[in-house]
Amino acid sequence: MEEKTLFNISLICALIGILIILFISERKEISDSNISSISKNHLDKEVKVKGYVTTSTNLPGIFILDLQDNTGNITVVIFKEDENIDIKNGQVLEVTGIVKEYKNNLEVEASSVKIL
Repeated sequence: MEEKTLFNISLICALIGILIILFISERKEISDSNISSISKNHLDKEVKVKGYVTTSTNLPGIFILDLQDNTGNITVVIFKEDENIDIKNGQVLEVTGIVKEYKNNLEVEASSVKIL
């Protein structure tokens, strides 16, 4: 085959592969996790937890929350962007984020927070 034909075939295959990856990533759904099921196996992985706020600390640029469900509790760290977030004790939240370890304790670094 000619070089031009091989180039066109490889270009088409690459574009189809990229489209498939985009389609799959759009369909990816993170399932809800019980707080007690989060372990060191989940480090640097994305989880979604629901629970109510037991304590909240509002610091410049960061919110630190304790989120509790019927199985346990976990610390949630929310980095404030330009938006003004108002979270109060007792509110029910759905938090999606990455599991991190800080001072030998697991916490969720929130990427999205939804007040239910």
